[in-house]
Amino acid sequence: MSSDTHLSKEVFYMKAVDKNPPREFEEIVRRSEMIQRHQAEPSSVEELQYVPDPVLERRTLRKVDLNLIPILGALYSFALIDRTNLGFLYISGMAADLRMDIGDRYSISVMAFFVPYILLEIPSNLIIRLVGTSRWLSTIALLWGLTMVAMSYINTWEGIAGTRALMGALEAGFFPACAYLVSCWYTRREMQLRLACFYLMSVLAGGFASILAYGLYTLDGRDGRAGWRWILFVEGLITAGLAVIACLLIADFPDKNRFLNHEETKLIIQRINADRGDAEYDYMTWAKFRSYLLDFKIWCFGLLFFGSTVPSY
Repeated sequence: MSSDTHLSKEVFYMKAVDKNPPREFEEIVRRSEMIQRHQAEPSSVEELQYVPDPVLERRTLRKVDLNLIPILGALYSFALIDRTNLGFLYISGMAADLRMDIGDRYSISVMAFFVPYILLEIPSNLIIRLVGTSRWLSTIALLWGLTMVAMSYINTWEGIAGTRALMGALEAGFFPACAYLVSCWYTRREMQLRLACFYLMSVLAGGFASILAYGLYTLDGRDGRAGWRWILFVEGLITAGLAVIACLLIADFPDKNRFLNHEETKLIIQRINADRGDAEYDYMTWAKFRSYLLDFKIWCFGLLFFGSTVPSY
């Protein structure tokens, strides 16, 4: 590289520092280096060039929709049912059998879920890229389904609280991973509709949670098992079964997917780069993590989500 090129880069970085705060400056440098890297690789430049093809786009997006949204929505539906069914269990005989009506036992069991759930959401999303979405999401869903089955055999309220905490640790990685995965496949305009459909599926399924719980409660006394134990046992088996199916259906990240051909995969990556230029994986650093923590918009959205979620529990 010539001295003039070095000089031009130094001038560019100096101007960028003067005009932009640290976070924006990091993004400018990252994109500049990515452009320079692709300029040195002509074949990569061709890969990044986005040429709209409406027919190919419709066909490709239809395949992505079918491989992503239905199975994620179905699993998240049972994630919500599994975490919110403690009230149904309480009135179905658990309160009397495990003496959860004494003191704050019920409240402690409810709260035990959310402590690990809150603490492990961010670490889970850092792991998912290394493990792969289909393996990660199906594994944690299978484990929390089996945890539900195990809960049906517990005879103390402390055991219920402990397994609820384990469920919180397992479910912590699910919703953030789903939102992250959807954002990796669609442009910003398309993403909102898909997330809305994904969440709407869970809300609709949640509306039938009480009907499902009542139907399972009618098994009360069958094989010497209480109705609330049947609720846990059957709902846990359904979740575990969906997890096995999810392992085969859930799409991985665009650059690792197995259901699109090369042309369709290239189109997805081109569209994301044309829309916002972040199809390449951006590694987390402490500087980025700190800048995200200091972004007030994230806290505002978090507060809004907090307000809409609290009434559900």
